[in-house]
Amino acid sequence: MKDIHLCALYGIAATMMNITSKTLIANYSVNPSFIILLIQHIIIVIYGLTKHYIISWSEAQECILISLYSLGNIVFGGIGMRYVNLPMYITLRKLCTAEIFIIDTIFYKQPYKYSCVIGVAGISLGALIAGYNDLTSDAFGFIIVFLANLMNALLLLQIRYAKERVFSLKSFKQVYICSLISIPYTIILYFTAEEYVSVGLSPYSHTWELYFAIVFAGVLGVFCNFLLFKCANEISPMATSVTGNAKDFISMLIGLVAFKDVNPNFLFMFGIFVSFLGAMIYSVGKVVNNKKISV
Repeated sequence: MKDIHLCALYGIAATMMNITSKTLIANYSVNPSFIILLIQHIIIVIYGLTKHYIISWSEAQECILISLYSLGNIVFGGIGMRYVNLPMYITLRKLCTAEIFIIDTIFYKQPYKYSCVIGVAGISLGALIAGYNDLTSDAFGFIIVFLANLMNALLLLQIRYAKERVFSLKSFKQVYICSLISIPYTIILYFTAEEYVSVGLSPYSHTWELYFAIVFAGVLGVFCNFLLFKCANEISPMATSVTGNAKDFISMLIGLVAFKDVNPNFLFMFGIFVSFLGAMIYSVGKVVNNKKISV
C-alpha cells in the first residue's frame, strides 16, 4: 500500500496547488507562476545546502536533461495556452499519459498489463470526448501543446531512468540539483513575463493575504515537486501521470463549487469522467498486480 499512499500524497499536494493557483488568478487577479517557481527553488536549495551534497558530473548531466525537459514543458505549455482554448488545452494535456505509454513501450520495452492498457485508453478516450466540441484551435496550437506533452512525458521518464543510470541520484538530490540548475532561467522567465508588474498592479497588492497566498503556493510547490520525483522514481512515470489525471478531475469538481467562472458543457464533464474512470482502472490494476507480486 506504500505506492498508493505516495500517489495519494502527491495527488493531495498537487490538488491543493491547483486550487491555490486558481485562487490567486480568480480572487487576486494575478498569475505569479514564475514567482512561485522561484520561491520553490530557493527553499529547496536552502534546505539542500544543509545536506552537504557532493555533486558528480554524471549526476549533473542527468539533472541538466531533467531541467531542460522541465523548461520545455513550461515554455511550450505557456505558448500553447495562447493558441488553444482552455477545454481543448486540458484535453490535449491529458494525452500526455498515452505519450508516456508509447515511449515507455517502444523505446524502453516496458511491459504493461491489460488493465494498464485499458486504463490509458480510457484516459485518452475521455480526453478526446471532453474536447470534441472545442476543436476551434489552429494546427500550430495543437503542435505546440503536443510538444509540451512530449516534454512532460520525457521529464517523467528521465526522472525515473536517471536514478537507474546513476544510483546515487535519490529523489531529493535530483530535486536539489535541478533547482540549482533551474534558478537562473526561472529568474529570466520571471522578468520576461513581467510578473512583478502584474503583482504591483493587482488591486490587492497592499494586502498581506496576497503575499501569503503566493508564499504558501511556493511552499506547496516544494512538496509537489519532491513527491512528483519520488512517485516517478519509486513507482513509475505512468502512475505519476495517471495520478495527475485524477488530480485534475478532483480539482475541476472543487472548481465548479468554489469558482463561478467554470462553465463546462456536458460532453466536457463526461469526457473528464471517462478519463477519471480510466485512471481508476489503471490504479486498481496496479494494486492487484502488486499484491500478486508480493504473494
